[in-house]
Amino acid sequence: MSGLVLDTNVVSHYIHPRAKVRSPRLLDRVGKLLASGEATLSRVTVYELRRGLLVDEAHGQGQRKAIKLELFIRSVVVLGLDEGGGHSWDVAAHLWAKTKAHVPAITLEEADLLIAATAIAYGRVLATCDGNLADRLDDLGLGQHVQRWKQE
Repeated sequence: MSGLVLDTNVVSHYIHPRAKVRSPRLLDRVGKLLASGEATLSRVTVYELRRGLLVDEAHGQGQRKAIKLELFIRSVVVLGLDEGGGHSWDVAAHLWAKTKAHVPAITLEEADLLIAATAIAYGRVLATCDGNLADRLDDLGLGQHVQRWKQE
């Protein structure tokens, strides 16, 4: 299966109210992926984005961003961890064990680990603006599963 799993930070930059000014290249790149049908999300990314918007809404902000996010989610395939008999959970467990067995141990945020495991389990590549995450996956010998994107 081809395509990219967009990391939370990529979508966050894409739906930002000032994306046209702050991230024009990223905006164009994601737009092309959406048009080609090659953009996907992990269910964990949807969770991270929605929880952030709920905080904004609690402060009376983020209504336009919330609408933009929901339209974005409807335009992509969302990949879950439970499909395929839970294979993605097995990949996540192996990835977690690999981080602990590495010398020195590598720490991944739980959400990052689950998003990366989703991409790997579905045979896709993770597109992220988080250089540290890309470096850690590289250190684990998983560089072929990640693309480093710039926010711009």
